[in-house]
Amino acid sequence: MTNPLPIRAKFGFCPLPLRITAGSIEIEPYPDLEAAVEELKDSPLVHRDWIYPPLREAHRFGDNAGTVQLPYQSRIFGLRKTHILTHRSAIEMDQLEFDVWALSFLLGMRLSTTDAGFLDATPIKPHSLVDFLVTGRDLCLSLECADRFWVDNYTNLDRVKVVCSAIHSLFLAQRPQHLQFESFMYLYTAIDACYALAAMLRPHCRVGHSDRIAWMCTEFQIDCPRWAKRSGTEVPVARMRNQAFHKALFIDQPLGFTASFPPAFRGIEMELKALVCRLVVAMLGIPAPSYINSSVHNPQISQLSVG
Repeated sequence: MTNPLPIRAKFGFCPLPLRITAGSIEIEPYPDLEAAVEELKDSPLVHRDWIYPPLREAHRFGDNAGTVQLPYQSRIFGLRKTHILTHRSAIEMDQLEFDVWALSFLLGMRLSTTDAGFLDATPIKPHSLVDFLVTGRDLCLSLECADRFWVDNYTNLDRVKVVCSAIHSLFLAQRPQHLQFESFMYLYTAIDACYALAAMLRPHCRVGHSDRIAWMCTEFQIDCPRWAKRSGTEVPVARMRNQAFHKALFIDQPLGFTASFPPAFRGIEMELKALVCRLVVAMLGIPAPSYINSSVHNPQISQLSVG
């Protein structure tokens, strides 16, 4: 049932002066957006367009009362709100939360409605965490599609949650300080989430773990990467994943001791990221075949055009 009154949610941090009308959704910036952008740009916590949490503090009581700075960072932190989203026909606040997750994905940077919605690090520039660029009318139509996905799945919110978890894992994978095994495991977790959603959307299909990537590529008409194709009795990427998750080995070494990917897996992080992006776009119902069907091997940013 539609809420008769508009619902609003403040979110940030986004440096763009977004003014969007997408169906029942309206987004506009705060008047002090420019000052907020300048303030963050000059922050000592920013390095190479990523912002990190401050050092953690602890409070002492008694005779030695006071605040001391600990020798490690906080992990969860907040950023200023820069925009407000108004939904004229939302069913509940969770719908707006999902729309902000969808906008995060479309803009390629983490956005949050909460006071502490960021983990470890986050980029302060858009288009940093996805391999596509969507702007103008295409951005509005894509956000409408995402909002419609929430409405269509209102009675099955597990699907909605899995979309958010896939996006979150995709974003977490790209923290600049990650070792290769950490990025790989987060990206593969995002792939697993995409399969979970695909299986919900196509409940008649059940596929063994090793063949799931190839199956999703067939279902959504995505060019299947070479490392996801069956070679004899094994699928190379599934073997790598199973060793990491079940044996704590990454490319036959203890986690963290691998110097580099072997030739057969060069570029796999970029390609996993590209694959997750295409799967999320496809499953949200965004009609962007030229992007979805494009090669995951292309290191360039692709234009996402709707229609």
